[in-house]
Amino acid sequence: MKISILLMLERYAKVASGAIYVLFLARYLGPKDYGAYSAGLAVAGLLGVFALAGVDGLFQKKLSVSKEKSEIFFSFFLIKLVPVLIATSFYFLYVFYSGEGVDLLIVCFLPFTISLVLSFSYQGLLYEEKYKEIIKISFSIIAISNIFRIYLFLYTEKIELYALAYSMEALLLTVIYSVVFIRQINVVSTPSFRVLKSIFKDGFPLIVSTLIIGSVSKVVLLNIEQSSSLEVVGQFALSMRVVEAALLLAVASSMIGLKALLTNYGTDKYFYQKRIYIRNMYALSFLSMLLTFVFFFFISSYLFGTGYAYSYKSCILISLLVFFNFIAIYNGRLLVVEELYKFAFFRSLFSLVFFFILVVYFNESFNLEEALLTLLAFWFSSSFIFMSIFKKTRRMFF
Repeated sequence: MKISILLMLERYAKVASGAIYVLFLARYLGPKDYGAYSAGLAVAGLLGVFALAGVDGLFQKKLSVSKEKSEIFFSFFLIKLVPVLIATSFYFLYVFYSGEGVDLLIVCFLPFTISLVLSFSYQGLLYEEKYKEIIKISFSIIAISNIFRIYLFLYTEKIELYALAYSMEALLLTVIYSVVFIRQINVVSTPSFRVLKSIFKDGFPLIVSTLIIGSVSKVVLLNIEQSSSLEVVGQFALSMRVVEAALLLAVASSMIGLKALLTNYGTDKYFYQKRIYIRNMYALSFLSMLLTFVFFFFISSYLFGTGYAYSYKSCILISLLVFFNFIAIYNGRLLVVEELYKFAFFRSLFSLVFFFILVVYFNESFNLEEALLTLLAFWFSSSFIFMSIFKKTRRMFF
């Protein structure tokens, strides 16, 4: 219990650190410049989609059925690295031949893109129960990065350096997580074609699902940039950053109970573990939804400035977005545990239909509320409507 509390504290520390950074950055830059910053991050995020974060959920699953842990690790690394390198190369070739010139801001965000390749290493440390190592690494990197951020706020106004500070924190965390994990296992093998084939076979639905999920918010942001002002881009980007910060709690809490579910899957005890898991899912989802509404309706304009005042309707949409994102993350873990990988693919494809209908419908006047409603339609149809249709997935709610 003490370790679980410390892990949750580590997650909260990351959330708090990121929230404080966003607070100062959004106030310091203002909605327009923060919108430009966020548009650059969206491009880097689109490249990072090709890191295939969907296969991360398989890492603990593969570790639980194999003794060749180094083979598993390096196979995951390779299958995530190659698509990112290809996508990034194509992007810069396009920029070069189009004559637009390389945007330095996007270059400064590239370490963030690279960090997504190693994002699975955190789950490896959780599986190996290296909780103290996780806590030490996280608090050390948070302290170092915040010292550097304070220096930037005092002595520079360059957006590119703020982008670099954000990116390097993400990269350092995943690199050190990976180094520590590798030191815990016997490195006796390299990537295996057999393992790569297994990951791709089991993970293909998750890969496609992640490509869809990772793209939708970036597409919405870039669509706002085309049809609205940078100020609205900044408001939307800030709301997404706060939502992402809240979702760190969902990601961390859902992974903490994952090993117990994997270990007891196929036994009578599994249903008991599943009930606890679903109970925690609802408790944290409702709490996070309420806190999000209170934050945006009562607090955000005071913290970030009047340029970030949100309407009552926008606050409701953002809080509901947090709730259904939480639900999607939790039942997404259950899909992996119960080996219902194709359901992850089909629910994202199902939701993409609703998403594109609203994107086309709102295309001429894509304001903040319409952007949020478009994303909410995607997550509501993905996490609830689709999952309620089938008996196997319906049990992940009720």
